[in-house]
Amino acid sequence: MIRWRPPGIRTLMSIVTRNDHEVIMAYPGLRMGNLLYFMLKAHLSRAENRCVSVLRQPATEEWISAFPTLQPLSISPAELRKGDRRLSIPALFFQEFGVDFNREQLGRFIHDALGVRPRQSGQPAPSPGRSITMNVRRGDYYSVPSFRAEYGFDLAGYFEEAFESIAGSEIALRVCVVSDDPEWCRRELPWLSQRAMEVEYVGPDRGPTACLLALAKARTLILSNSTFSYWGAYLSNYIHGDNYECVVVPKLHSRSVRAGAAWQHDPRWNTLAVRDE
Repeated sequence: MIRWRPPGIRTLMSIVTRNDHEVIMAYPGLRMGNLLYFMLKAHLSRAENRCVSVLRQPATEEWISAFPTLQPLSISPAELRKGDRRLSIPALFFQEFGVDFNREQLGRFIHDALGVRPRQSGQPAPSPGRSITMNVRRGDYYSVPSFRAEYGFDLAGYFEEAFESIAGSEIALRVCVVSDDPEWCRRELPWLSQRAMEVEYVGPDRGPTACLLALAKARTLILSNSTFSYWGAYLSNYIHGDNYECVVVPKLHSRSVRAGAAWQHDPRWNTLAVRDE
């Protein structure tokens, strides 16, 4: 005869956790900019005693290697259980600044889940125009016709106008161009060689982690309408603490949502209207 034994405390805790477990159903094709917003949502939910995880995707793995503290906020597809409550992704992808998260919550996530620390320095801030980092997002925004109609704009004109708004007539000591298409940047932004003493290009061969860190360490940023860009600025703002007004972003994010107006921006950033191509 098999004698029944009451479950131990670990088994009970596992059952309770599984019954209360919620999973944000990330899907293949999402890149880490979007996935980081999901991780932020999971982090905030756990602070409210809700057990929320993000379903890992191929794009997640490299970032977990770079930021191991993200791993507890996610589960692999093999770990997904029948009893887990599936959370659908809302239209704004948990990305609305001031609604889905605030600046303080963002800072806690960057500190706790990404392991990033603010810079400790008593040095006076340099002139914003002396060193400028640009994130030029091309890729499928411009190679796929439907994406181009939704996200595309006069990118060359925007970056020249944004650069002028920061540097004026000043010659920058250094410009760092972080882009998935450095050759396009060299060809379409030829004025950079006259406006800076040094121009460095950081391309996809350096890997996405290196590209994100190049944005994070910069004080002055000119960004694209990309969640990757926004996370670079969030990290930079947290690290430096006083450079919100040194961030320039296009007002446009996606023409299919909110008439194009971006919803991810920190309101302290400088926004710039863009022209159609």
